[in-house]
Amino acid sequence: MLLELVGFDGMDEQDRAAIRRLIEIKSRGEVPEPMHLCGSWTAVPTSDQAAVLEAFDLSGPFPVTMHLGAHAWNRDNHEWFGDDAYRRMYVTPAFDGWTLVFGKPIQPEGESESDEDTAMARQVQQGTRRLSERFGEAQWYGASCGDGWTSWCIARDGEIVRYYDAFDTADAIGDPLPVELPAVEEGNCDSTDVAAALPVNPEKLGPQTPVQGRAVLALTSRGRERGMPTGSV
Repeated sequence: MLLELVGFDGMDEQDRAAIRRLIEIKSRGEVPEPMHLCGSWTAVPTSDQAAVLEAFDLSGPFPVTMHLGAHAWNRDNHEWFGDDAYRRMYVTPAFDGWTLVFGKPIQPEGESESDEDTAMARQVQQGTRRLSERFGEAQWYGASCGDGWTSWCIARDGEIVRYYDAFDTADAIGDPLPVELPAVEEGNCDSTDVAAALPVNPEKLGPQTPVQGRAVLALTSRGRERGMPTGSV
């Protein structure tokens, strides 16, 4: 109730300490579990979480369980009003050497819906290219649980290898990836197929997934201005 009313930052230190202890207890021995995917995420081949936070301009990392981080991302992504979706991002532990970052660091600006789509595509390509310069490779994915939208952007050493958006195929970049080819005639390749063939498919996380480090929720520039969203996740 307190989290819903005032948020974590609005609680007194005794209550905040109780929440931290609960999260710490639940984190011990936690096993990765499949995620419900609706939104966007990026994968980079590193277990250096501090470097990932710096690269995404994130701060104030708050340790959470993987379960809580995933639910927070889904909650924010389905927040249709306000700017909660742009205040924080969920950063996973390293899964088999890859760190996944879920969320939207910057809100696209445009005068129309088509302008916003163009701005998002440009932002995705620039961001993925920039991350690949730092980490050698970066992979961005988008998925929707409502309308079938799916998209991916793969960059290596500062160059876009492949960009594809199911709702804007005319602006695709690069040749289809090998995983795309068997599905060309059927037309059913999606971002999770690509993720499964390259680094990590979040839909298939489980006891078999190697884990290193801790999950955190971290603040974007918008979050630093306006604080962590209120609520239990």
